[in-house]
Amino acid sequence: MKTNYLHILLLLLIFSGNVFSVENSYEVKAIKTYEAGAAFYGSPLVTDKLVVIGNHDKHIYFFDHQGELINSFQTEGFIHATPTQLKNGNIVIGSYDKHLYFFNSDGKFLNRIKFGGRIFTNVIESMNGELVFGCNNSVIFMNYNDENIFRIRTKNLIHGSIQKLSSGLLAIGSNDKKMFFINEKGEIVNKYRTNGWVIHSKPVELSNGIIVFGSYDRKLHFTTKDGDAVGQVYLGGKIHSTPLETINGNIVCSAYNGIVYFLSLSGKIINEFVTDKKIIASPAQMPNGNLLIGGYDKYLYLLSENGDELARFDTKGKIFSSPKAIDENTAVCATTNGMLYFLNFKDTNPASCQHTSEKTHEHL
Repeated sequence: MKTNYLHILLLLLIFSGNVFSVENSYEVKAIKTYEAGAAFYGSPLVTDKLVVIGNHDKHIYFFDHQGELINSFQTEGFIHATPTQLKNGNIVIGSYDKHLYFFNSDGKFLNRIKFGGRIFTNVIESMNGELVFGCNNSVIFMNYNDENIFRIRTKNLIHGSIQKLSSGLLAIGSNDKKMFFINEKGEIVNKYRTNGWVIHSKPVELSNGIIVFGSYDRKLHFTTKDGDAVGQVYLGGKIHSTPLETINGNIVCSAYNGIVYFLSLSGKIINEFVTDKKIIASPAQMPNGNLLIGGYDKYLYLLSENGDELARFDTKGKIFSSPKAIDENTAVCATTNGMLYFLNFKDTNPASCQHTSEKTHEHL
């Protein structure tokens, strides 16, 4: 009888505890696609009824959760920023044409306000009700009611994303290689210095009260809520993405070297997932705990919280924009070749086990 060595090898792989995984245990199906006129760089906003995203074709697009286009609005400049939904339900997004655009919760245009520079960043509402965002080399504080504007000047471009911390401070990174910590009066109370640009990597407040963000110096930086240094963890590539604290209490962060890192809250690297090209987009988490990772290798990956690959979807385009979950089984993903995908994930092996290997690294 002729031995089928390939069959034997497959059996060994299946029953070996060291290599067993849940790879490809999910089916991914595109339930709706939309092709815009240029690249998507900003990330989508998912509200209770809409998916909102801007494009470099100068349009802002409004979809329902099933991927049907409801409305589009043309501006006079590229849309690179990510939209924000304000407390009153209105939606705001900045443009390269130096305007902030305001829409109601149904996507109907309300108003626009002009500033002195291109707007790359998201917008937040301060505790005083002011709108705060980056604009060229300034951080803008704007009172929406009277359009009164206050600026904080920086030496270089403000291209990062702004975050409101529980300490009451606002934090935003810049091409000055600094993370600025600003109080509600618009005063800079601390400057945390890195050795690289802080671009798009939004400072994230962890459940233990520590702030973490990435820099082009290839490090994750950990600070207090007031901006004082706590520690650093070196990763193997520039960090453009925003770290994510997962439901199970780990940190997930991706880098230019194409690796997705899984760390403990203390900064110990416990696992890695390797892709074929650099990763710029930030990780996102589905309500069931699974993770979405988009890369320049043109794949959207679905990973378990431990870093096992569950599925991948070929988008045919580089992924700069961060994917977002819509519900338990649906997500939206945009690419630099102008494609927007509404994807459904179906678990084909719900009883499968998950294993992951740990790697020991020096922690904070």
